[in-house]
Amino acid sequence: MGSLAVPILEANNFNNWLFRIKMICRKEGCVEALENDPPETTESATVKANFQKEDAKAQAIIVTGLSDKHLDIVKDCETAKTQIEALKSVFTRTTSLTKLAVWRRLINLKNEQCENMEDLFLKFDTIVRDLKEHKTVLNDSDKMKN
Repeated sequence: MGSLAVPILEANNFNNWLFRIKMICRKEGCVEALENDPPETTESATVKANFQKEDAKAQAIIVTGLSDKHLDIVKDCETAKTQIEALKSVFTRTTSLTKLAVWRRLINLKNEQCENMEDLFLKFDTIVRDLKEHKTVLNDSDKMKN
């Protein structure tokens, strides 16, 4: 894994943690293991061996980024893809209540006192990204209103 520090997952940083893990896996040449299932049994031995090598590397990166309290979530997973899916099921919620909470953050942003415009835009972009992750469409007029 070279000299890159693998970030540790915490309860409130899953989206940023996942982005960093994907970038590390891309650099290490194993990002496909996060998205693809194992090859079919009819595939060649070379294809299977390459997948296993990439998958092992991706799993090592993921596990390195987990604290002991989160290891149990992925211990029974056989691939990097299933590890990520298991972590997503724990750390991402797409219920109506969560969507409402994100919308509330956007509305409250109007009333927030920010000393720095850069901080305000960063918070706005984060909220818009959260809305997209919750499959909520935010059109340009909504962005301009907020």
